Amino acid sequence: MSDHGSAAMQSEEVNGLALRAELYGLFSAAFRDPDPIYPDAERFKALWSLFPVPGDFPPFKKIAPEDSETEFRRLFGFNLSPDCPPYETHYEAAGIFRKTQTLADLAGFYRAFGVDLAPGDRRSDHLPVELEFLSLLLHKQARAAARGDDAKAVIARHARVKFLGEHLTVWMPSFASAVIGKGTQGCYELLVRRLAAFIAFDALSLGIDLKVSTTTPGDAGIDEGIDEGCASCAGGENACA
Repeated sequence: MSDHGSAAMQSEEVNGLALRAELYGLFSAAFRDPDPIYPDAERFKALWSLFPVPGDFPPFKKIAPEDSETEFRRLFGFNLSPDCPPYETHYEAAGIFRKTQTLADLAGFYRAFGVDLAPGDRRSDHLPVELEFLSLLLHKQARAAARGDDAKAVIARHARVKFLGEHLTVWMPSFASAVIGKGTQGCYELLVRRLAAFIAFDALSLGIDLKVSTTTPGDAGIDEGIDEGCASCAGGENACA
């Protein structure tokens, strides 16, 4: 292959990674608490159309801020909703030891990439924090690929594989099921359907075997005395969300 052809392929790869990073960033912002930012309809549709995510989804429409905020509060609550908590450890039924391990593992991921939780972030297992971290990994992989730094690109890609395979793909099906089960048919139900499908699509593109959690929030319990100190990330200047 000519140098020109190789450069074109590299540019396409970098652009694809950057676009995935942006889409994850939009998803992350939509679940931030207490100030969710529902995606701009036109930008979201433009990004979504670039990825062949399987599934039949209703059209993504412009939503009034007050409508998205109302549904956000109804589904997720001002603190912790017993129905649709956007926290990974709520979907684990193995008890406090396993939940603490999960928080420590997440903190280890963040620490390894110089990430610290931003002021106001609740815990390391909060959905928008995990999504923002994936966006960060994609940006790092894209920048390394653009520089021709294969070693760092591989490190970032490997971290994506482990993070998706050990975390988001495990609990996202249960979270999505909880939200869809509320039957709001509103903007956040639509967004969660797309998020779950995109995570599965991204994972499969990386060769990850999808795991399906059968745990419900009721099985997992609420908090069970988790020490939020376990979720603190040390070091780094970059905020995760």
